[in-house]
Amino acid sequence: MESNESKWGVEEKYVTGDASDYDKFFAWAKTVPQLIGNPLYHWTHLELKRYFGGVEEPLNENTAPAIWEKVNKRLNSGEWNVRDFIVKSGVEVICTTDDPVDSLEYHGKIKADTDFNVKVLPSYRPDKGLEINREGFMDWVTKLAEASGIKIDSYHALLEALANRIDFFHEIGGRVSDHALDNMMYEEATEAEVAEIFIKALNGEKVSLEEEKKYKSFTLTFLGGKNIMKKDGPCNIILMPTEIIIHECLIS
Repeated sequence: MESNESKWGVEEKYVTGDASDYDKFFAWAKTVPQLIGNPLYHWTHLELKRYFGGVEEPLNENTAPAIWEKVNKRLNSGEWNVRDFIVKSGVEVICTTDDPVDSLEYHGKIKADTDFNVKVLPSYRPDKGLEINREGFMDWVTKLAEASGIKIDSYHALLEALANRIDFFHEIGGRVSDHALDNMMYEEATEAEVAEIFIKALNGEKVSLEEEKKYKSFTLTFLGGKNIMKKDGPCNIILMPTEIIIHECLIS
Protein backbone atom coordinates (compact mmCIF):
# COMPACT_ATOMS: atom_id res chain seq x y z
CA MET A 1 0.00 0.00 0.00
CA GLU A 2 1.37 3.42 -0.95
CA SER A 3 2.12 5.60 2.06
CA ASN A 4 0.55 9.04 2.46
CA GLU A 5 4.07 10.45 2.63
CA SER A 6 4.99 9.31 -0.89
CA LYS A 7 1.50 9.93 -2.32
CA TRP A 8 0.92 13.44 -1.04
CA GLY A 9 4.33 14.80 -0.08
CA VAL A 10 8.06 14.25 -0.30
CA GLU A 11 9.68 11.19 1.21
CA GLU A 12 11.66 12.03 4.32
CA LYS A 13 14.90 10.72 2.84
CA TYR A 14 14.80 13.69 0.45
CA VAL A 15 14.37 16.13 3.35
CA THR A 16 16.46 15.04 6.34
CA GLY A 17 17.38 11.54 5.21
CA ASP A 18 20.35 9.97 3.46
CA ALA A 19 19.51 10.91 -0.13
CA SER A 20 22.31 12.64 -2.04
CA ASP A 21 22.55 16.42 -2.14
CA TYR A 22 21.52 16.40 -5.79
CA ASP A 23 18.49 14.18 -5.15
CA LYS A 24 17.37 16.49 -2.34
CA PHE A 25 17.82 19.51 -4.60
CA PHE A 26 15.87 17.80 -7.38
CA ALA A 27 13.04 16.94 -4.98
CA TRP A 28 12.91 20.60 -3.97
CA ALA A 29 12.94 21.68 -7.62
CA LYS A 30 9.89 19.49 -8.30
CA THR A 31 8.12 21.15 -5.36
CA VAL A 32 8.88 24.78 -6.24
CA PRO A 33 6.23 25.22 -9.00
CA GLN A 34 3.56 24.36 -6.42
CA LEU A 35 4.69 27.25 -4.21
CA ILE A 36 3.52 30.20 -6.31
CA GLY A 37 2.05 32.69 -3.84
CA ASN A 38 4.29 31.42 -1.04
CA PRO A 39 7.36 33.50 -0.08
CA LEU A 40 9.53 30.41 -0.54
CA TYR A 41 8.88 30.59 -4.29
CA HIS A 42 10.13 34.16 -4.50
CA TRP A 43 13.04 33.66 -2.10
CA THR A 44 14.27 30.67 -4.08
CA HIS A 45 14.39 32.58 -7.35
CA LEU A 46 15.76 35.79 -5.84
CA GLU A 47 18.65 33.86 -4.31
CA LEU A 48 19.39 32.03 -7.56
CA LYS A 49 19.40 35.31 -9.46
CA ARG A 50 21.30 37.48 -7.01
CA TYR A 51 23.92 35.11 -5.65
CA PHE A 52 24.40 32.26 -8.10
CA GLY A 53 25.45 33.78 -11.38
CA GLY A 54 22.21 35.41 -12.40
CA VAL A 55 20.03 32.33 -12.82
CA GLU A 56 16.95 33.69 -14.59
CA GLU A 57 14.93 30.59 -15.46
CA PRO A 58 12.32 29.27 -13.02
CA LEU A 59 13.43 26.28 -10.98
CA ASN A 60 11.51 23.09 -11.74
CA GLU A 61 12.27 19.45 -12.49
CA ASN A 62 13.15 20.27 -16.12
CA THR A 63 15.57 23.11 -15.36
CA ALA A 64 17.03 21.58 -12.19
CA PRO A 65 19.96 19.68 -13.80
CA ALA A 66 21.31 22.73 -15.65
CA ILE A 67 20.80 25.05 -12.67
CA TRP A 68 22.56 22.54 -10.40
CA GLU A 69 25.59 22.52 -12.70
CA LYS A 70 25.70 26.30 -13.05
CA VAL A 71 25.38 26.99 -9.34
CA ASN A 72 27.98 24.40 -8.32
CA LYS A 73 30.41 25.74 -10.89
CA ARG A 74 30.06 29.14 -9.26
CA LEU A 75 30.48 27.73 -5.75
CA ASN A 76 33.56 25.71 -6.72
CA SER A 77 35.26 28.60 -8.51
CA GLY A 78 36.88 29.81 -5.30
CA GLU A 79 35.54 33.30 -5.94
CA TRP A 80 32.39 32.92 -3.85
CA ASN A 81 32.43 31.94 -0.18
CA VAL A 82 30.31 32.46 2.92
CA ARG A 83 31.72 35.92 3.57
CA ASP A 84 30.97 36.91 -0.01
CA PHE A 85 27.32 35.99 0.54
CA ILE A 86 27.19 38.10 3.69
CA VAL A 87 28.82 41.16 2.10
CA LYS A 88 26.75 40.81 -1.08
CA SER A 89 23.60 40.83 1.07
CA GLY A 90 24.57 44.17 2.59
CA VAL A 91 24.76 42.72 6.09
CA GLU A 92 26.33 45.09 8.62
CA VAL A 93 25.77 43.18 11.88
CA ILE A 94 25.26 39.49 12.68
CA CYS A 95 24.13 38.54 16.19
CA THR A 96 24.73 34.93 17.13
CA THR A 97 22.88 33.13 19.93
CA ASP A 98 25.24 32.19 22.74
CA ASP A 99 25.04 30.56 26.14
CA PRO A 100 26.58 32.48 29.07
CA VAL A 101 29.13 29.67 29.46
CA ASP A 102 30.39 30.05 25.87
CA SER A 103 33.97 31.26 25.45
CA LEU A 104 33.14 33.55 22.48
CA GLU A 105 36.65 32.87 21.19
CA TYR A 106 35.59 33.03 17.55
CA HIS A 107 33.88 36.38 18.07
CA GLY A 108 37.24 37.68 19.23
CA LYS A 109 39.01 36.23 16.20
CA ILE A 110 36.50 37.74 13.79
CA LYS A 111 36.74 41.10 15.55
CA ALA A 112 40.51 41.04 15.09
CA ASP A 113 40.20 40.18 11.40
CA THR A 114 40.62 43.49 9.56
CA ASP A 115 39.66 41.90 6.23
CA PHE A 116 36.04 41.41 7.35
CA ASN A 117 34.13 44.56 8.24
CA VAL A 118 30.82 42.95 9.22
CA LYS A 119 30.28 42.98 12.99
CA VAL A 120 29.63 39.52 14.45
CA LEU A 121 28.32 40.01 17.98
CA PRO A 122 27.11 37.60 20.67
CA SER A 123 23.57 37.46 22.06
CA TYR A 124 23.27 36.51 25.72
CA ARG A 125 20.84 33.59 26.02
CA PRO A 126 20.69 32.11 29.53
CA ASP A 127 17.80 29.68 28.97
CA LYS A 128 19.61 26.79 30.65
CA GLY A 129 20.06 28.90 33.76
CA LEU A 130 16.31 29.35 34.09
CA GLU A 131 15.26 25.72 33.71
CA ILE A 132 15.81 24.77 37.33
CA ASN A 133 13.76 21.57 37.01
CA ARG A 134 15.26 20.39 33.76
CA GLU A 135 17.78 17.55 33.61
CA GLY A 136 21.29 18.91 33.28
CA PHE A 137 20.63 22.14 35.20
CA MET A 138 23.31 21.51 37.81
CA ASP A 139 25.81 20.45 35.14
CA TRP A 140 25.20 23.81 33.50
CA VAL A 141 25.68 25.61 36.83
CA THR A 142 29.06 23.88 37.15
CA LYS A 143 30.04 25.13 33.68
CA LEU A 144 28.89 28.64 34.59
CA ALA A 145 31.08 28.55 37.69
CA GLU A 146 34.07 27.54 35.57
CA ALA A 147 33.40 30.22 32.94
CA SER A 148 32.91 33.02 35.48
CA GLY A 149 35.53 31.92 37.99
CA ILE A 150 32.93 32.19 40.74
CA LYS A 151 32.11 29.36 43.15
CA ILE A 152 28.35 28.91 42.94
CA ASP A 153 27.18 27.65 46.31
CA SER A 154 24.27 30.05 46.76
CA TYR A 155 21.68 31.92 44.73
CA HIS A 156 23.54 35.18 45.27
CA ALA A 157 26.63 33.56 43.77
CA LEU A 158 24.57 32.36 40.79
CA LEU A 159 23.36 35.91 40.12
CA GLU A 160 26.90 37.19 40.50
CA ALA A 161 28.13 34.64 37.94
CA LEU A 162 25.35 35.52 35.48
CA ALA A 163 26.19 39.21 35.86
CA ASN A 164 29.86 38.44 35.35
CA ARG A 165 29.08 36.83 32.01
CA ILE A 166 26.88 39.75 30.95
CA ASP A 167 29.89 42.00 31.50
CA PHE A 168 32.05 39.61 29.48
CA PHE A 169 29.58 39.55 26.58
CA HIS A 170 29.43 43.34 26.74
CA GLU A 171 33.21 43.59 26.43
CA ILE A 172 33.09 41.45 23.28
CA GLY A 173 30.45 43.76 21.80
CA GLY A 174 27.22 42.03 22.80
CA ARG A 175 24.24 44.36 23.15
CA VAL A 176 21.37 41.87 22.88
CA SER A 177 19.91 39.25 25.20
CA ASP A 178 17.62 36.50 23.99
CA HIS A 179 15.18 34.45 26.06
CA ALA A 180 12.95 31.58 24.92
CA LEU A 181 9.99 31.10 27.26
CA ASP A 182 7.46 28.29 26.91
CA ASN A 183 4.91 30.63 28.46
CA MET A 184 4.84 34.01 30.14
CA MET A 185 4.70 33.65 33.89
CA TYR A 186 5.24 35.83 36.93
CA GLU A 187 5.17 34.84 40.57
CA GLU A 188 6.10 37.40 43.21
CA ALA A 189 8.97 36.32 45.45
CA THR A 190 11.74 37.74 47.61
CA GLU A 191 15.39 36.98 46.99
CA ALA A 192 15.46 35.05 50.27
CA GLU A 193 12.66 32.76 49.05
CA VAL A 194 14.36 32.15 45.72
CA ALA A 195 17.66 31.51 47.49
CA GLU A 196 16.03 28.65 49.40
CA ILE A 197 14.55 27.27 46.18
CA PHE A 198 17.96 27.31 44.53
CA ILE A 199 19.53 25.50 47.48
CA LYS A 200 16.90 22.76 47.08
CA ALA A 201 17.96 22.31 43.46
CA LEU A 202 21.61 22.48 44.48
CA ASN A 203 20.95 19.58 46.85
CA GLY A 204 19.29 17.55 44.12
CA GLU A 205 15.74 18.10 45.36
CA LYS A 206 12.79 18.64 43.03
CA VAL A 207 11.22 22.09 43.22
CA SER A 208 7.48 22.63 42.83
CA LEU A 209 5.88 24.39 39.87
CA GLU A 210 5.15 27.43 42.03
CA GLU A 211 8.76 27.50 43.22
CA GLU A 212 9.96 27.18 39.64
CA LYS A 213 7.83 30.18 38.65
CA LYS A 214 9.25 32.21 41.53
CA TYR A 215 12.80 31.28 40.57
CA LYS A 216 12.27 32.16 36.91
CA SER A 217 10.43 35.40 37.68
CA PHE A 218 13.05 36.73 40.07
CA THR A 219 15.97 35.64 37.89
CA LEU A 220 14.51 37.16 34.72
CA THR A 221 13.76 40.40 36.56
CA PHE A 222 17.35 40.49 37.80
CA LEU A 223 18.72 39.89 34.31
CA GLY A 224 16.49 42.59 32.85
CA GLY A 225 17.64 45.08 35.46
CA LYS A 226 21.28 44.17 34.96
CA ASN A 227 20.97 44.63 31.21
CA ILE A 228 19.17 47.97 31.44
CA MET A 229 21.86 49.34 33.75
CA LYS A 230 24.28 49.11 30.84
CA LYS A 231 24.12 52.60 29.37
CA ASP A 232 24.49 51.24 25.83
CA GLY A 233 22.55 47.96 26.11
CA PRO A 234 21.87 45.13 25.98
CA CYS A 235 18.40 44.97 24.54
CA ASN A 236 16.20 42.26 26.03
CA ILE A 237 14.48 40.12 23.41
CA ILE A 238 12.01 37.57 24.72
CA LEU A 239 11.03 34.92 22.19
CA MET A 240 7.53 33.53 22.66
CA PRO A 241 5.92 30.76 20.61
CA THR A 242 3.95 33.25 18.50
CA GLU A 243 5.55 36.63 19.02
CA ILE A 244 8.68 38.58 19.82
CA ILE A 245 8.58 41.15 22.60
CA ILE A 246 11.45 43.64 22.77
CA HIS A 247 12.20 45.46 26.04
CA GLU A 248 14.39 48.44 26.82
CA CYS A 249 16.50 48.41 23.69
CA LEU A 250 19.46 50.75 24.10
CA ILE A 251 21.80 49.80 21.28
CA SER A 252 24.74 52.08 20.64
